[in-house]
Amino acid sequence: MLAACSHGPATPVVTEFNGDSVRIQLDTDLGFLPEDHRNRELAKADAEATKICRRGGKSVAERASMYRNDAGYVVFYQLLYLCLDS
Repeated sequence: MLAACSHGPATPVVTEFNGDSVRIQLDTDLGFLPEDHRNRELAKADAEATKICRRGGKSVAERASMYRNDAGYVVFYQLLYLCLDS
């Protein structure tokens, strides 16, 4: 396998938080991952969003949208979560 073609685990990165919503970026192309790996990466993003929402006083993070961004040879996903009270 070529190193350039391998997909390692993505670290969810918080790119925006305003108390009512949080945006998480995943620096991997989820479309090329097997379903179980893709679900694992999304679960990590969900957990990070919940952690950030709880810091802001809300109890639940609900995924509202997800989009793929192609920036030349770099592909990443932006996930928007709403911070809600349960």
